[in-house]
Amino acid sequence: MKQGQKVKNIFKADTLDEAYRKVSQSIDTPIAQLDIEVIQTPSEGILGLMKKEAIVEVKLPNKDTKISQPLVEKKTTNAAPDIENKLEDTNINDEVIKDIYQKLDGLLSVYCLDIKIDKLHKKNENTIYIKLIGEDAKILIGTKGYRYDAMSVLLHSWIKRRYNKELQLEVLEYLENKKQKVKLLLEKFMEDIEQFGTATSVEMSGQYLRIAIDLIQTAYPDKRIILKETRMRRKTITIDDRLDEL
Repeated sequence: MKQGQKVKNIFKADTLDEAYRKVSQSIDTPIAQLDIEVIQTPSEGILGLMKKEAIVEVKLPNKDTKISQPLVEKKTTNAAPDIENKLEDTNINDEVIKDIYQKLDGLLSVYCLDIKIDKLHKKNENTIYIKLIGEDAKILIGTKGYRYDAMSVLLHSWIKRRYNKELQLEVLEYLENKKQKVKLLLEKFMEDIEQFGTATSVEMSGQYLRIAIDLIQTAYPDKRIILKETRMRRKTITIDDRLDEL
């Protein structure tokens, strides 16, 4: 090392205060005499994801300055998962599916959360299905599903812009549980369609409305669906065979 050259060391913590505290506790030199540079400011991220820790770089006056403890803990990371073992056989050679998997898996692996991709495939030509599981996956649902809605919008926006595909996101069994609730709400609707050829659903909005439309379109692909907006921006779904005859 050249004479006069300073020794660089890195300190990491959740906040800048904690990072400075580590510096003070680890180096036997007054902190005011140290050359400290903030490399990265902390950030809470989005939905608890993309969180950044505070990183500071300390340039020690000389190589003889004592450090009482290791400055950087090396984290062991698991080897990258074998993508071909994660994807369904029909999607192994699909470049769009592979690209989505690699980018989403890379995002999830950055954080100290047990959230991983369980399924990722094309539901149909225009829709990508993603299922996330893990001990910490409930974090992505949140109170009343607000975090799920936000996460779904973010991922859908990315997939729509980059790949021109729609998204169906499942976290644990959250979406499936909602689907079962919607089926109960549509029981009378389905009975009226079969018996009278016309029916109007109860008022719905958000994810419930989207699931209801998907279920009705699957059950009656040849029938025309009419949406009518009601109070509080909620909507009803109507099918009326008489309108098709006009």
